Amino acid sequence: MTDDVNHAHMVKIWFKLDPKRWHRHSSESLWAEPLAHASESGAYRLMNSPLHVDGISFLDIVHAAPGRDGVLMFGRVIRRSGHSTFMLLVPPDSSSFGEYWEKLRQLGCSHEWGEQKTSMGKRILYSVDVPETSDLGAAVQILDEGEKRGVWMYQVGHKARSTT
Repeated sequence: MTDDVNHAHMVKIWFKLDPKRWHRHSSESLWAEPLAHASESGAYRLMNSPLHVDGISFLDIVHAAPGRDGVLMFGRVIRRSGHSTFMLLVPPDSSSFGEYWEKLRQLGCSHEWGEQKTSMGKRILYSVDVPETSDLGAAVQILDEGEKRGVWMYQVGHKARSTT
């Protein structure tokens, strides 16, 4: 998603997190595109998917304002993009990840990733973006199957609509 994005006109928006959660992070930043008159309206379009933040997705329009230290802090979602976000934890030596990822990719999903230290050891953390045009029900079935077969563990970051 962000590979083709020119970051020259982007800003970082910071999201507060609970460091007591499994990831132990107190914040996460996401790239965002300022919308017309963003300095007055505080409106920004998110240009990547969260690895840890719940309740938001790629291309959501959010409100952000400068915090005490001048960095832009997330305030609220203004308009949802229709995208859904799921976070996957995958063992680094997973031999089945590629096979299951290909099924998601064929549905139009994309991902971002990073390494994550967990109580189970090092894992690869993927943020999976399911666009509005994808079959969300089919994506959830693949996610469930991958978890059932031990390919990954996953959680819902934000589900845009019902799968039924």
